[in-house]
Amino acid sequence: MSVEANILTYLLTISAITDIVVARIYIHALPQEATFPAITYHRISNVKTISQDGDSNLDNDRFQFSCWSYTSVEITTLVDALETALHCYKGAMGDMTAGSSFLENKPSIFEPDTKLFHVPVDFKITHNG
Repeated sequence: MSVEANILTYLLTISAITDIVVARIYIHALPQEATFPAITYHRISNVKTISQDGDSNLDNDRFQFSCWSYTSVEITTLVDALETALHCYKGAMGDMTAGSSFLENKPSIFEPDTKLFHVPVDFKITHNG
């Protein structure tokens, strides 16, 4: 299973998230006729951890999770749920193991054309590759 699929599997087990978005968590982009609130996510970077002995089988990935909603209260609740699920988490994510997961950035944006609140939240996730 891909890293993205493992993260999706994990997020779908977090009721604080699924109570808000149900299963509207998408890799890369929102579907054409998206329903909100929703989450999109994608990998921004991947750095392999290498030692003098060679490949350590650990990857350091930076992911951006974009939270989308029409209301400021809902977007705040969703971002808080995502942060609680991922910040300082270590353990199973699908069939991979996260050694660490740390919040890196979370600016808040209002999209005037669509009237959507958008919070892109970056996490660095170290996991077995």
